[in-house]
Amino acid sequence: MSTPVKIDIHYKVKAEGRFSINLISLIAVAQLVISLIG
Repeated sequence: MSTPVKIDIHYKVKAEGRFSINLISLIAVAQLVISLIG
């Protein structure tokens, strides 16, 4: 029973990591656009 829980936690961490990377890249693009406009 411990194996599915382990896989679930690993999948959650993977999904959160991917989301945070997307968020960081989105912020970087936004800052670039703001600097170009300003």
